[in-house]
Amino acid sequence: MDQQRTSILKSMASTVAGSLMEESGRGAIDLMHRLGFLDAEPPKAATPPPRQGVVGIWEPRSDGGFERSPASFHQWGLWCAEPRIPAKSKKKRVLLLGESVARGYFYDPEYTPARVLQSMLETASVAGGVEVVDLAKSDLTLGELVELMRSALVLEPDAVVVFSGNNWFKDGRQAVARSPVECRFAAEILRQHGVAGLKSYLEEKTAALIEEGLRQLAAAAESEGLPLVLLVPEFNLGDWRDGAWGTVPWLSGNGHQLWVEGLAHARDDLAAGRVEEAAAQALELIALDRGVAASGLSLLAQCRRRLGASGEARELLERARDARMWDATLLTPRPSALAQDAMRRLAAVAEGVTLIDLPRVFESRLGGELPDRRFFADYCHLTAAGIQVAMAEAARRTAKLFGGRLPTHELASPRHAPDPRVEGQARLGAAIHSAHWSQPYDVVHHHCVKALEASAAVADVMLHFMELQTRRARPWMCEATERILSLKNVALERYMMRSETQLFDQLLLEAMTSALEQAGLKARDKLDRLRRAERGLAAGRATDLLDPYYATAWDERERGWARNEEDYYFYRAYAPRSEFPFVCREPAALAVTFTCRRPAAAGGGPVRAEFNGHRLEDVAATARWQTWRLKVPPEIVRAGVNQLTIHWPLGTGPGEGGIERTASALERGFYPRCFLPCFGEIHTLTATVHA
Repeated sequence: MDQQRTSILKSMASTVAGSLMEESGRGAIDLMHRLGFLDAEPPKAATPPPRQGVVGIWEPRSDGGFERSPASFHQWGLWCAEPRIPAKSKKKRVLLLGESVARGYFYDPEYTPARVLQSMLETASVAGGVEVVDLAKSDLTLGELVELMRSALVLEPDAVVVFSGNNWFKDGRQAVARSPVECRFAAEILRQHGVAGLKSYLEEKTAALIEEGLRQLAAAAESEGLPLVLLVPEFNLGDWRDGAWGTVPWLSGNGHQLWVEGLAHARDDLAAGRVEEAAAQALELIALDRGVAASGLSLLAQCRRRLGASGEARELLERARDARMWDATLLTPRPSALAQDAMRRLAAVAEGVTLIDLPRVFESRLGGELPDRRFFADYCHLTAAGIQVAMAEAARRTAKLFGGRLPTHELASPRHAPDPRVEGQARLGAAIHSAHWSQPYDVVHHHCVKALEASAAVADVMLHFMELQTRRARPWMCEATERILSLKNVALERYMMRSETQLFDQLLLEAMTSALEQAGLKARDKLDRLRRAERGLAAGRATDLLDPYYATAWDERERGWARNEEDYYFYRAYAPRSEFPFVCREPAALAVTFTCRRPAAAGGGPVRAEFNGHRLEDVAATARWQTWRLKVPPEIVRAGVNQLTIHWPLGTGPGEGGIERTASALERGFYPRCFLPCFGEIHTLTATVHA
């Protein structure tokens, strides 16, 4: 990258020199603004130093212990629920630091990795005993981890266990976004080398930041002679697929259209069992996008798995996991290869660092199979089984540091498992979260089934949730809300009680009703009646299909209006097909009002509308807003859920124009939220019972 940086700077300097020789020199001034020569970096906000003796949200007490600070009340929910940290006793003290994975997301506060680690270490025959202090914090960054490590030394630990790395993948991108000069340099890389070049640049910056952060972490431990146990995090390679895995950022020329067509062919080949043909198509996708999209890599991995090449499939899925480092929009936490490898390198050279390589541990436990829903509740958060495996390794290594030994039979003891009620709640949370991140039906249904198997009480919670998502009234106005709160269900409170977001949730509610029916509970008819009564089209009342309620999931970026770099107050289609579910009370003739346009660079083209798989008509969309009124005959309308589908022409215009617009946004001093070409835009989309 240094050579690339030098080349770009030389090129820009030569252009400046040439422009200065022109009569006006106006081009040189513009370019010097890009370089940052004519506008200085804005002053950085001073970061207040940590208060003396404060550890996270806990402040020192006169008795030598620590207590949660009222001044940090707004952050209490990110940390463990313990109000006090006692003064150091004669027991060996182990600190557990980390992110939401170390918090036990979905299971906390009642069941956490720190509690499992404590439970296991109590059986390790360590002289004097062991106490575990839970210092894990959701959303913890690498910089915060280092500061927490330094401040936590006041707790007099005997060892530190760090379970972190899922939030570090965005450090390089955030560093660029904070620096106008770096934004300008990134813009030139984007112009010259496309999104693949920008991705490489971000990888270099991220790797450097991770290396330095880990070095500081090890130095803090070494300064006190503390053993440091590092857990390398793993990702749900077997099940998790990014919601935008069918999209690709701007490619030069007509590369985007070729890519979209190739993706469709590859999917058709794989569905038909033509594995070799699908693999060839996937290789062409990867060649086109140069590894900046997950789709080709994921498809090729599926092909390799079917052909028995599991090792190659793992490598491809790891590359797919890391493909979208450039994407600032709606990307879940994840451990990157940059973070995993940096931890391994540190442990190889640093004194006092013990490495627990969870990717290898999980692989061994699963007999070489890919990590999946058996150990993962979503993308990186663990199931109870995953927590127990990870903490068993941490307990075994930590006990050894203190001269203890963990009995092998203790690792699988039921005493380390969560209460069935907590397991049921956690699985329900996993189902909701997975559905809201556009995961496939089989994954969501799996967690619904597991929730009901763990706790029969989850059935009532599911029914209440279905009611909340379907009622027209806001959640705080519904009786179901009161019933949920009375059940003290942490998983559901996290999703419904702390936000006003309601979704149509077609896939999730179908998975829930199916799981309930399998358990012998009637739910489908009840949901259907409630939907038709609450959400069914009513005569004389138009239903706005662009309402956020009808989004397929939280990560549907098409409805992410009014982004910071451009003012879009309408739906933008980033895939060649847009789907809109809604409910009819009974079969009836409908009228759909549709106002759309196509990007000017993409040209015109027929936009096809389908209703429940039946073709309605094509509309001749252009770069100007136009409105059509589409008639839907009653014979293709269903009582219950119906679906309107819009098929867009595949052309999006030359990639260079989109790359330049994105680069210009970078030059204006902020990191763009969307690098994706747009197939079409919708201003108005309503459905009405036809009078």
